[in-house]
Amino acid sequence: MRDETLTVSELLDACCGGTPDGVPYPDEKTVRSDLKYLEEVGVICREPGPRPYRYRIRSELVHELSEEELLDLYDFVDIMANTQVPS
Repeated sequence: MRDETLTVSELLDACCGGTPDGVPYPDEKTVRSDLKYLEEVGVICREPGPRPYRYRIRSELVHELSEEELLDLYDFVDIMANTQVPS
């Protein structure tokens, strides 16, 4: 999402393509819910246009954070990525 806008199905393909065998894949409902939350908090934005909606990361948000805030964010993402199992 950093380099291009993606639809929900493209995100699912990206998630499932790099997932090892035996690991459960995320479902579309979960991905849509996560995208909605990320849009609400301002991390991503939905591009204007017809369906299917395309999403992109608001990279300017990262540039607004201090070095300490970025480290906190990286730590949070690292912890969450290693402790939450996709549904």
